[in-house]
Amino acid sequence: MDDISADKDFTNGLQPFFKCCGSKADPCAGFAGNVPIGCECKDSDHCKAVSELPTCSAGDGITADTRIYSRACPRVVIDTFKSNSKLALGISIGVLVFQMFGIAISMFVCCKIRSGQSEMLA
Repeated sequence: MDDISADKDFTNGLQPFFKCCGSKADPCAGFAGNVPIGCECKDSDHCKAVSELPTCSAGDGITADTRIYSRACPRVVIDTFKSNSKLALGISIGVLVFQMFGIAISMFVCCKIRSGQSEMLA
């Protein structure tokens, strides 16, 4: 039962961050037609009234006029990762080059110390 609660907490935290709603392909899918509280939005281009979304229905303190995020979370998360993948790849390559440079310098120093030429390093 704790896993379900943890999943709901994660989803409820994810929805406002990515400005999305739902854990399936449709914003209201997986909620038995009712919109969860975490889907409410105030100032976003991706907001629509519950009555404008055909698979959503009001309930649990949410009216037909309540504005919710109209994009489904799986699609938004995938699009976000795709749009930032080049940046992440560039940073990863930069870190890799920096580490390889450090390894090369440390190997050079080790070889000089081992061959007895450590006075050149001082």
